[in-house]
Amino acid sequence: MRRKGQSEGGCGWGKGHREASKLYGAVVAVALGCYINGLGGDFVHDDIPAVVQNKDVLGHTPVTDLLRNDFWGTDMGDAASHKSYRPLTVLTFRSVTSFLVYPSAALLRTCGVLRHGVRTHG
Repeated sequence: MRRKGQSEGGCGWGKGHREASKLYGAVVAVALGCYINGLGGDFVHDDIPAVVQNKDVLGHTPVTDLLRNDFWGTDMGDAASHKSYRPLTVLTFRSVTSFLVYPSAALLRTCGVLRHGVRTHG
């Protein structure tokens, strides 16, 4: 018995699936077009304290500190904390930089774009 939209001997992916795939491909192409120019730049503005000087990102603190510290590496209980809590982002940065001698802005931005694409697609 065939399901609606399934051709004889087909897998059930009809015209609607192809249309959705084309649309998704177009969205990916536009997103890459917007971000590709910025991938090769250096660390700027808030990248310096968030990555280059962040002990949580550089692996100078225990992993459990990621659960206590804000995005900038400051304890959430500290009055100077921005209370910007993003432990998964910091863990991603830490994972990438653990293989490097010095954090790479291009690599971290590429990973961020890929992470965003996976999260958006899912």
